[in-house]
Amino acid sequence: MLDAARCVHAWLPQASCRACVDACPRGAWILGEAALRFDAVACDGCGLCVPACPQQAVGLSMRFEQCALAESSALLARCEFSAGEGEAGRVPCLHSISLVDVLRARQRGQAIWLTMRGDCDRCARGRGDRLEARMAAINAALVERGLPAILLREVSVAIWTRLLDAPPVQTIATRRGFFAALAKRPLSALMTDSISVQDEKPRAPGELMPMQREGVLPWSIQLDAELCTGCHACARLCPQGAIEQDESEIPAYRLRHARCTGCGLCSDVCQSNAVSPQSWGKAEIDEVTLKTHRCAACGLSFEMPAVRGSVSLCWVCSRALPVRRLRQVMT
Repeated sequence: MLDAARCVHAWLPQASCRACVDACPRGAWILGEAALRFDAVACDGCGLCVPACPQQAVGLSMRFEQCALAESSALLARCEFSAGEGEAGRVPCLHSISLVDVLRARQRGQAIWLTMRGDCDRCARGRGDRLEARMAAINAALVERGLPAILLREVSVAIWTRLLDAPPVQTIATRRGFFAALAKRPLSALMTDSISVQDEKPRAPGELMPMQREGVLPWSIQLDAELCTGCHACARLCPQGAIEQDESEIPAYRLRHARCTGCGLCSDVCQSNAVSPQSWGKAEIDEVTLKTHRCAACGLSFEMPAVRGSVSLCWVCSRALPVRRLRQVMT
């Protein structure tokens, strides 16, 4: 499933993003000079482009088995190359489970993932970014906030089968107790159901993080006010509204870090290399105050970060001035 309107190449054909291209092990995504193309014949439905796409423009319908506990809940997912049988919890690839999938599950109280997989080291799908790496990054951010980590555990075929077959009887109060029971027979502490991951409106992963202002986020915005020319291109183009141009009495750029998806459009359009997305970093500033000036060359008013002090030329004239001087010399 492709939502072309969300793709950064629909916003800016020259966008540098090639996340889906780099993630695809079969070359089904092709980024040419004119457009991004998809080869449906080459695609094997692995879904690795789904977590790679910063704008969630690519979707894949997946259903996980849900295991409810008294105080928590777990999700079961298995790779299509694993030893298990049947469709329960079967996904094309465990590494197609995205950051957003994990964070949404956590919001629903599902902080335990039980998985079965094939040989990822020998599989072409295992050569890129893996689920365990995403989980480690999320857990580092949760622990920094003093919150419990999400548990990811691989189980055997026998345990997987018992999980699916077990009747819903007495539940287990703690995760430690849950995993202790996991190694014993019978595993009657769980009940199963399924849950879809394609039923909700796309949101930036940072918006799903708890305590957003108190630790690192999946993406944050780095803006160097000393380099910024105040052209407003980043604020006007950002599809998430992560960079807002505040035109009130005291103009400023407001940085909504939690909204950032790391799509890179801001850095693509910034001619002074003043702005870029930062992965799993802590936001340094929330706003850049702007100051209004009048251009000595064109006479128009313009805005520039206040930290740059007194500026005589707007960003357009400052770039055009060398050309004017060249014309004067040649004439």
